Amino acid sequence: MNEITKNSIEKSKENHFEINYVIEKSKDNRSVLKIFKDGKSIYMGSKYNASRDIVDISNKILEKNKSIVIIFGLGSGEYIKDILQSYKEIRKIIVIEPELNTIKAFMFTKYFKEIVEDRRVYLCLLLKDEFFVNLSSMLKENEVGEINYIVFHNYNRVYNDELKYCTEVLQHYIDIALSNSGTNNKFSKLWFKCYVKNLRYIVKSTPVYYFDNLFRSLPAVIVSAGPSLEKNLSYLKAYQNKCVIISGGRTLKSLLETGIVPDFLCIIDPADIAYDQVKSYDYSRIPLVYFEKTNWKVVQNHKGNKIINSYDENLKRLLKTDVGALDHGGSVAHNCLGLAVKLGCNPIMMIGQDFAYTDDKAHADIASSKGEIGNLNDIEDNIYVKDVFGGKVRTDALLNMYRKTMEEMIKIYNDRKYINCTEGGAYIEGATVEEFEKSLYNYCKVDLNKNISSVFSKNNKIKVNNVIKELKNTLLEGERIIEDINNSTIEDGKYEKIVNYIEKHFLLNHMSEALDKNNLDSSKLCNELIENLKLIKETMEYIKGPGVE
Repeated sequence: MNEITKNSIEKSKENHFEINYVIEKSKDNRSVLKIFKDGKSIYMGSKYNASRDIVDISNKILEKNKSIVIIFGLGSGEYIKDILQSYKEIRKIIVIEPELNTIKAFMFTKYFKEIVEDRRVYLCLLLKDEFFVNLSSMLKENEVGEINYIVFHNYNRVYNDELKYCTEVLQHYIDIALSNSGTNNKFSKLWFKCYVKNLRYIVKSTPVYYFDNLFRSLPAVIVSAGPSLEKNLSYLKAYQNKCVIISGGRTLKSLLETGIVPDFLCIIDPADIAYDQVKSYDYSRIPLVYFEKTNWKVVQNHKGNKIINSYDENLKRLLKTDVGALDHGGSVAHNCLGLAVKLGCNPIMMIGQDFAYTDDKAHADIASSKGEIGNLNDIEDNIYVKDVFGGKVRTDALLNMYRKTMEEMIKIYNDRKYINCTEGGAYIEGATVEEFEKSLYNYCKVDLNKNISSVFSKNNKIKVNNVIKELKNTLLEGERIIEDINNSTIEDGKYEKIVNYIEKHFLLNHMSEALDKNNLDSSKLCNELIENLKLIKETMEYIKGPGVE
């Protein structure tokens, strides 16, 4: 039984059971759920022909022919047993149920144990504060193209609001996954280079979990590069010793030129523009918060304390330890918010967090880089959303998605106060709108002790020898692959095995362009492998240090 199912069952056990939620036998001797709502009995399925409901689900599965089925509504749960028996090719059955009592009634059925112990089944209670996170646990981003979304009988009428919420969150998650997929394809080779080169510094970096609640209940300010930033950034200078300041790379220039030194610098972009934004400044004096695919030039040229965070399971295996992770949602703003939460900060104030084209600008003038899109004439998918003043402001699909993701984060970590001090931009649900000067005065009263040198002096528990061993094994495997490629053809079946192996290897799987099974370019594949192995070897030698065999 997986953790999602287990937690849903545990929560239903904690709830007082309503006797009006019962599973009866239909006229055709199948199970059907009966609930009592708004003074009347309602059957969640057909009282007379429950078999028809199961056939209806089956037809919808056949119609889409997808490997992942998401069903809104547990009902009696009997239909799940039929799906498991009839469709072996389905890899996941995710059942989302809005009512605790329905799960509790399901627990008394004779087929309950058989269903929940099947590794393909996820039973997820729909809780607004947890659903987005649970969804990301059940569903990998590369699986969203395989979803078949089905609503069980009568749930659209009885639980319409819950269905609407579930659908919106699911669509939001799909949008993020598809956006990330496009990013993955665009940056795959660059990410490989960043990943391998950054290993040299990851092994010496401080895990982000060392900073858990380091600044508990102390105020934080997240500085983003939205168009409204220049309207109130200057207020921060007088209070910079009284709050924790977290910045992205784009806003570093604005802060330093205003006489403000941030306490943490978060950078996640793999592209060279990330380095261009900081290279002219002494950013080494600011702790760098990064992940394995941050631009390698940023990491390499930062000579100060580095903080590593990662969700990557392969990196955990490589390092033989979990360095901890920060919540992410596509932009560095989410990473900054995740860090503020990790530090235990409260309240968390945000400036320059427009998520919109305030005053027809993409970024604040003081934070813009040369050659970037700057006005709305270049933006194709304009939409209007509620702004912080109660009016409307222009945004686009991507920025709007970022806003919704931040709202989900605020819902999840709702044990603290969030203040949107941005003087313009989109309204962020869950964040109080307040003038920045007023918030600073109210919450930033005393100078803080922000000396964190003792944290950086701790042993990071990273197993360097294992990293060297894994890189060495990759070199040997790569050399064998090159030899096999030179001695294989598409016809002999050996090439397909090689391709499958490379696609599954966590360091080599970015070479998709050279892996066309129908158009073998062995020369191109070998040359790319040779270049990759050269970089891996250089990193291995760097980590080993001089004179080490």
